Amino acid sequence: MSKPTVLLACDFSDRFKQLLAERYTVIGPMPRSAPDALTEGASAARALVTKGGLPTDRALIEALPELGLVSYFGTGFEGIDLQAALEHGLTVTHSPGANASSVADFAMGMILASTRQILAADRFVREGRWTGK
Repeated sequence: MSKPTVLLACDFSDRFKQLLAERYTVIGPMPRSAPDALTEGASAARALVTKGGLPTDRALIEALPELGLVSYFGTGFEGIDLQAALEHGLTVTHSPGANASSVADFAMGMILASTRQILAADRFVREGRWTGK
């Protein structure tokens, strides 16, 4: 029995690709998310894995006749033509909360940098204005 085909719209970590390859035939990453960038075997893809604002438009959806799933690696559905997906009976998924802890870390870092004026202090030192006294 052959494994279902998964098409990667972009590159992902080696570990993620390794895990996918255990259960699926993995094709890609595509050089860009467009129908003219499809590689050999992509037309057999049952799933498309994409991320962060890459276009999954009507033209790409229609170029993948076996497609049944668009899996968006991120929060939201930016770039996916949801009307075209609906018309073609595709399931569209995403991963809400997948980067929540990273966003929280970044927000706390920005709060600390702002409160402690870290960027201004860095600039002060780099401009040679700190005398060390």
